Amino acid sequence: MNTNKIEPILEIAKSQPIISLKAIKEELGEDYSYFEIHIAIAYYKSQH
Repeated sequence: MNTNKIEPILEIAKSQPIISLKAIKEELGEDYSYFEIHIAIAYYKSQH
């Protein structure tokens, strides 16, 4: 996974009251996969 993709994913995830993979994917577009979004959120949760 390209590490440059993590920050945009987390910025959107942090702005949502409930983390929704679909909502994040819709906002980021086709350049991001559901897998990348899931991995970035799992990484963030493991750090906090």
